[in-house]
Amino acid sequence: MKYHALRLLTPVVMFCLFAAVASVPCLAQTDNGTDVRFHKFQPKVAPERAAVTNGAGAQMVNGISVNAAQQMEALQQDKAARTPAQQKMDSNLIYTVRMLAGKPAAPGVDYLYTGVDLDDNNNVVVDMVAHVTDKLLKQLAAAGAQILYTNAELRSIRAILPPRRSK
Repeated sequence: MKYHALRLLTPVVMFCLFAAVASVPCLAQTDNGTDVRFHKFQPKVAPERAAVTNGAGAQMVNGISVNAAQQMEALQQDKAARTPAQQKMDSNLIYTVRMLAGKPAAPGVDYLYTGVDLDDNNNVVVDMVAHVTDKLLKQLAAAGAQILYTNAELRSIRAILPPRRSK
């Protein structure tokens, strides 16, 4: 009976500890307290509608449409051709920046859902892992970034960047 009561109490204690720790501000973090609203990137044409328009899905091979297989191959080739700097970036960010510029996400792939957060002006919200220094923060600000959050201990920066500066 004692074991059963302890087993039921453990999740409650863990939740209370989590709530207490989560409510304590970290010493090495900054948050500028902005009330910025975000939305998910939406391509101009839904990818599934673009595929139907292009006659995709007519032929199937191993349960995958020929068009889908071609797009997967195009995305793999695009990824293989990236510069060292681009290799450090999330693919969805790269595709979103291209589509915001009116270009295809990748050669042969006009539109994708990327799930990238944008602000009301279609600037991209990025999370960076880096050694947080004053020099880096100044470089980001000079590139037009709005710093939302930093935590030097966790090597974390959240910022809003104009898409043209996200390269």
